[in-house]
Formats: sequence, C-alpha cells, structure tokens
Amino acid sequence: MKKYISVILLLFLLVILVMMVWSGELPDRPVYLTTSIIVGAIILTIAIIYGIGIYHGTIKKTDPDYRTMFLFGVIMLPLGMGENRAFLVISLVLMAVGLANYKSWRGQPKWSELDPKRKNLKIALFAVLGLMVIATLILWYLKS
Repeated sequence: MKKYISVILLLFLLVILVMMVWSGELPDRPVYLTTSIIVGAIILTIAIIYGIGIYHGTIKKTDPDYRTMFLFGVIMLPLGMGENRAFLVISLVLMAVGLANYKSWRGQPKWSELDPKRKNLKIALFAVLGLMVIATLILWYLKS
C-alpha cells in the first residue's frame, strides 16, 4: 500500500477535479471544461506512467514525505475557505494523512547545522516570502 501512495494521491486529485466539473463548481464556460479535461488527462497520464515505472522497477520506491504533505495541506487550507470547496477537501485529506503518519516525518537540520550557503538561501527565501505577504496585504488594503 505504501508503495502506491503517490499514484493513489494523484488519482484522488483527479477524482476531485472531475467532481468539481460535474458539480458545477467551475463556471459553465467551454474554456474551463476543456482545460479541466486536459489537466485531468495529464494527471491521469502521469499517474499511469509513474505506476508502470514503479511496477517495472525503473522508478525506485521512496517513502512519502508526510511532513511536506501536512504543510502543503496547511498552505491549501485558506484556498478552501474561499469559494472553491475542493481545495478544502484536498487540504483536509493532506493534513490528515500527514498527521496520521506523524512518526514518519523526516527531521530537518537545525540552523546551527546548516552551511553558510544554505543559511543565505533560507534568509533570501524568507525575505522574498515576507515581501510577498506585505505586498499582498497592501494590495488587499488598497482594494477595499
């Protein structure tokens, strides 16, 4: 079961996308329907290729990173609080899977263990993210 968790997760996301189209969550415009079908077909193709690769042994089995799944679910949670409830379902599933496998989380190195190059990279990433948050808040304030 753990061997195919990635394929199962991709198929689950495809099912959510199809449910969004059928439930009318996406607007009734041909562009959205066509785009959804194309994205769904791409996801299904990737899942099939990945499954075949695992079956034939060309893709090595790796354990999923449950901490990243949990964090991705937390990141998607605000998107689900808006109009699109599919993101809420996806984020809750990712958070549940991540928390259910809490003991399998991979440890991150401490700040003191990082080399200077990685420290500078993390500082730059945090600075860019902080500026993006500030810019978003300013634009939100100016819009209202």
